[in-house]
Amino acid sequence: MGDEHAELRLVGRELRRAAAEGVGGAGPAPVDALVRRGRQARARGRRRLAVGAAALAALVVPLGVTVAVQRDAPAVPAPAAAEGPRVVRPDVPTPIGENLVMALRDGDGPRYVVASPGTFASRMTAADYIPGTALAPDSVTLSVYRTKAGIAAVTGTWSAAAPPSRVTVTAGGRTYEADLLRLPDGGTWGAFYVTDVPPLTVGTLTATAYTTDDSPLAEATADAG
Repeated sequence: MGDEHAELRLVGRELRRAAAEGVGGAGPAPVDALVRRGRQARARGRRRLAVGAAALAALVVPLGVTVAVQRDAPAVPAPAAAEGPRVVRPDVPTPIGENLVMALRDGDGPRYVVASPGTFASRMTAADYIPGTALAPDSVTLSVYRTKAGIAAVTGTWSAAAPPSRVTVTAGGRTYEADLLRLPDGGTWGAFYVTDVPPLTVGTLTATAYTTDDSPLAEATADAG
């Protein structure tokens, strides 16, 4: 803008000088040429002003407009997988399948009871009169709970200084992951169950317990019946 103003002032002085010289001079003053120079200077000034205003407008953020800044989304940790057996209270029925419950016992007799909700109380009473069996270290046991429709659950116990990382049941050529249970006292034993073995499965069932590094710890077999 300063250059255009200086040029316009120079054009004005030349016009005045030309006018003065034209009064007593030999030829006509170059008025037309000087006027064109003045118009050209003003046009250049207007173009630069328009360009500057557009650049300034591009830098200004209107009030009330939120400017979004792209940032990397924070990493969301994946939920931790459940590890080890689920802790249950002694003698309290835990639902394990459709119309089926399981309870771990902390007294004498069988280590656990599996029953329908309607027969659970009577089975718990009967268990008080059944002799218990000692569990060998680093071992598993395996049983089949049946109804009229066939196999309803495959259950058993595990015994180890540290709880197994998992127990699997192989039946009918397929392998199932068992759910593990234990009592709150942190003892060296617990139970497991699988309820999705097909009811009409036949042949040999195999339960395998694994250590935390996924090495086989113990194995047991039973006849599906």
